[in-house]
Amino acid sequence: MSFSYNGRVFLTDNEGFLLNKDEWTEDLMFFMAKNLGLALTEQHKTVINEVREYYKEYATTPAMRVLITTLKKKGYSDLASSV
Repeated sequence: MSFSYNGRVFLTDNEGFLLNKDEWTEDLMFFMAKNLGLALTEQHKTVINEVREYYKEYATTPAMRVLITTLKKKGYSDLASSV
């Protein structure tokens, strides 16, 4: 699967995830969200960025408990309680 953005073609898997994670940008994130009918908030961006950082280090996404613990350690207790 694929989609076009800013004159480029981006390849995705069956679920719409980018096949090349290095192509990710914040602008692309907003474009993809908008195409899904989503409006991202700063809280969404924080969670997305934390998941991306975790993935860079461990090559997998964090379990929910790990994500919540990470958010709390980084001072996002209010956000962690709403995840």
